[in-house]
Amino acid sequence: MGLTSKTKGTLWAIYSSFWLSIMLCMVRYVSEYYNSYIIVFWRLFFSFILMLPWLCSNGFAILKTTKIKLYSYRAIIGIIAMTSWFYAVTKLPLPNATALSFTSPIFTTIAAIIFLKERPGIFRLMAIMSSFVGVLIIVRPGYVDFNIASLMVLFSTSLWALASILIKKLSVVDKPKLVTFYTAFMMLPFSFIFAIFNWQMIALTHVIWFVLIGFTANVAHNALAKSLSLTDVTAIMPYDFLRLVFIGVFAYFLFNDQTNKYDIAGSIIIIGSSIYLSFRENKFAKKIAKTKELEKLSET
Repeated sequence: MGLTSKTKGTLWAIYSSFWLSIMLCMVRYVSEYYNSYIIVFWRLFFSFILMLPWLCSNGFAILKTTKIKLYSYRAIIGIIAMTSWFYAVTKLPLPNATALSFTSPIFTTIAAIIFLKERPGIFRLMAIMSSFVGVLIIVRPGYVDFNIASLMVLFSTSLWALASILIKKLSVVDKPKLVTFYTAFMMLPFSFIFAIFNWQMIALTHVIWFVLIGFTANVAHNALAKSLSLTDVTAIMPYDFLRLVFIGVFAYFLFNDQTNKYDIAGSIIIIGSSIYLSFRENKFAKKIAKTKELEKLSET
């Protein structure tokens, strides 16, 4: 008996988390030599270059899509989020930055309350408040020196929450590799504009690192798109938190990044709140879909 779509989606999500963790470690390494604008540009440049063999073997007809506008929105949001995120991971311990990034479902819920006028309910409000308590435990304002990088993680995460929704919509109609290609292709010009005003020449000895960053990014994002095409975001959410495990292990051995009791406690609170909200939003969405279906049946 073959694997179900949900199981396949879960395995692709774990695979994506692993390679994203590898990529972040390499970003952290090259950040010792280059600013975040340069890293973002070369990451996207080599992601695009490495996709060209796929394009040549399949022909330009493979690029046909009806969602160019969505890809454009994804590119604008993505380049701002990626630049902010790369800046943050160069200034914070990787486990710390990763833990803060798991506030994504919280920002998605807040956006629904503000822009979609959804009624929050007591449990949603409690989950949101709990998550921000977790953030405060990790950041500990007043007890440790303020680091703007922590705010950059939260800013980036709020944008990634929106980008994930767009990826989900795109993955339903376009193949994962096409989503990955257009992501790199459309974000590249924006990244060049940022990079040209902060230009640094890269050493030949570092080219291989940027190639590997582009390669691992492609693998990770292709796997994520594949995962989202097979199952719901809420189904893979708990497994996405394995990134914290991968990052924690890699960062400890490669950069000697230490995880303290405050980071662990804050991470547990954020992850618990995010999982609850993620499943709660999925249940809410299914309820709305069922209501609409019943309304259509009653009309007929």
